[in-house]
Amino acid sequence: MIILGYIDIRPFLFLGGLPIFMGLCLVACQLLKIRIRKWKVAVVSALIFTACFTLFLTGLGPFIDQKETREYWMTWDIKPTPPNEMQESEVVLTFVDFPAHHIGKYSDELARYLREKGAEKVKVVFEVTTDYGKVRGFHETDIGGLGHWNSKSGYSASSDSTKGSPWD
Repeated sequence: MIILGYIDIRPFLFLGGLPIFMGLCLVACQLLKIRIRKWKVAVVSALIFTACFTLFLTGLGPFIDQKETREYWMTWDIKPTPPNEMQESEVVLTFVDFPAHHIGKYSDELARYLREKGAEKVKVVFEVTTDYGKVRGFHETDIGGLGHWNSKSGYSASSDSTKGSPWD
């Protein structure tokens, strides 16, 4: 059942909602005794439904799949590489303003860069994707001036969600 979380239901909403909306518009015109040909009501209601659907439920509207850039100061720590795990160094970046939240990257290249840079704090730039103002996802685009690095994997974690989040 977990796979259902990966199915986009918007096409089904459109295909099911369009005839329902058209039918409701036809019924409303009959109840209100508005004299308009049925085919005109169907065409106009289809256009209105399609416009509203596009505006509110697709990335073309102003509410879904919005990208923004956020910058945070973070401290970093490099964990020793355990045997038979990830074959890359684990870099843990902790938010300065939200110390209960951190991200991790498995990257020797990033670890080497941060060691060479030597600064205790680095500015991390995130590209944040929101739907209706709620964060759907984020990824790092720049860590301390490094814009690209090879990474085997990564994660985000929180030790206490009651103290606020960088994504609120």
